[in-house]
Parts: sequence; C-alpha cells; structure tokens
Amino acid sequence: SRGLGDVYKRQGIDDIDDDAYTFLLAFQPQKGIPIGGKELSWGATLDYQKIGGLFRSIGYQGGSADIEVARLNSQALYGNFNVQWQLSRAEDNVNDFDIPTTRATTESVNFQYSPSSPAEEWPSWFSQPSWNLSLARDARETIDLNPELSLASPVDAVSSSAAIGFTAGHPYGSWGIRYSPARYQDNTGNYSDSESQALSVDSSFQLGERFSVSPQITFDRLDDEASGISTDTRSVGLSQRIVVIRDVVDLSLSLNENKTTLSDDSQDTTSRTANLNLDWRVPFYQGLAFWLRANYFESRDETTIVDAFRTDQFYNVADNEDYQVFLGMTLQFGSQN
Repeated sequence: SRGLGDVYKRQGIDDIDDDAYTFLLAFQPQKGIPIGGKELSWGATLDYQKIGGLFRSIGYQGGSADIEVARLNSQALYGNFNVQWQLSRAEDNVNDFDIPTTRATTESVNFQYSPSSPAEEWPSWFSQPSWNLSLARDARETIDLNPELSLASPVDAVSSSAAIGFTAGHPYGSWGIRYSPARYQDNTGNYSDSESQALSVDSSFQLGERFSVSPQITFDRLDDEASGISTDTRSVGLSQRIVVIRDVVDLSLSLNENKTTLSDDSQDTTSRTANLNLDWRVPFYQGLAFWLRANYFESRDETTIVDAFRTDQFYNVADNEDYQVFLGMTLQFGSQN
C-alpha cells in the first residue's frame, strides 16, 4: 500500500510504503489410517502473516495492522473422538519503531467425544451425550523495551484456563453443564495474581408446538491473591417463546437476575432485567405487522456500611429503575409469486 493522502502531503510528509504478506500451507491425507476397525483422519495447516504498522489497503479496511504471526493448526478424527490443537506466536512493532515490542504465545487443545450408540441405550435424560474438554494457555511478554524512550510498563503475564462440559438430550429438549477454572499470573509485580471458577447449567424445553422455555444459571468466583478478596456472582436467566396464534401472534420474554457480592462486604448489588417482544402480523393484509418492545431494568445496592459515629451497621440501600416501551408498525410492498 502506498500513500497517506493529501492531508499528510500538505504537512510535508512524503508517501509511505508498507507491506503485508500472508502464506498458507495445508496438508490433508486423502485416506485415513485404519486402526482397530476405524480410520484415523488428520490434517494440519501452517500459516504466516505479516502486516506492517503503516499498511493500508482498500481491500483490507479495518483489518489488524502491525502484527507478525505464525500459526500451526492440527485436527484429528478417530471414530467419535475429535481433537483440535493450535499453537501460535505473534509480535507487534513490525516496523521496529522506538516503542515496546510485545510477544504473545498461545496454545490450545480441544477434545470432544460423542458416542454414536442408539438413543434407546441411554437413559431418557442422557440421550445423545457429548463430552468436551478444552485447555488453553496465553503468555505475553515485552521483549524489547527502551525505558529512555517509553514510559510503558513491561508485560510478563500468563493466563491459563480449562473447561469441561457435558451436553445431552432429554424427552423435551436438551441440557448441559460446564465448569471452567482459570488462573492469571503476573510476573512483573504490577498486577495481582488471581484465580477464577465458573459453573453454568442450562437447558431447553419444547412443550408442545407453541411454547418453549430455556432456563440458565451461572456461578462465578474470582479470588484476588494480593487483597485476599473474593468476588461471587450469580446469574439466573429464563427465556420463553409463545406462539399465541400460529403465523399471526408471537410473544417472547426474557428475564435475568445478577447478584454480585464481595467477601469483605464492600459490595452487595443485584440487578434485574426483563425484555418483552410482541409481534402481530395482520392476517387480512399481507405485509402489515405491528410490534411492541418493552425493556425493564432494576438495580439494588445493599452494601453494608460501617459508620464510625454509629455503633451498628446499616445498609446503604439504593434503588434504580428504568423502563422503555416502543410501539411500531412495518409495511412491506411487493408481489408474491
């Protein structure tokens, strides 16, 4: 790409050249390897990309710039067992300016197993089961920092995470559970190390042809090692869809509640949201429809306050409520074949 425009030329800046490269090498055997009566299929891709920090192109508007990255991806499939693996290394400051250069190394692997046994061999609430395990690690560090030219703090941190999940069907839909631990470690001392855990359970129910409901609940916990403070968050959600009159009136409703507390009692907040969508397609005039959208938000702060001039603790109860209601109409013109 060449040129930064007339604005820069009027400021005495010449046109600037910069480049971008991308290469991709893929390998996929035509036939799998027979093992134990099944075939092992696998493949791999290696790609390299380098985009200068000053690169601009009409065909690459809004894309990432100032990055050099190499990625290796591999996938293997054996029966009902699937493995995906990725390794990448990226650096910025491609043009070697007098600014810090950061290197990021990412590794991830994902295992999935979905047995193909007939549904009648499983209990009704565990039909079509699938297990999933994911492991990931992201390391970032500053490899070139001139303290005389930059005031930025060096980066040297590692984030690691895992996730194990299970999904299955039941007579009315499906359900799943997922547990995700993670850890953040900072080796510079500028930020606190932390550990987190998340547990979520979700399900869906199709009750007849006109009513469906999807409940979900999530528990999150974040432990800050420097302060010793733990943050607990509980999120509960419920989504519903009702076909009031087939092809005429549809109603959907979603309800959510989030509660966050800190172990040192410095925060105790609850927020609730509700969203209602109602659509009416006029049956006697094709293309004409009326709709209603309603949103409600409520927040409540029940943080415990300790007053030096009082002998007891009291609650700083603060409430906030907002709601919106919209009515609208759509009219479509055109012939139907």
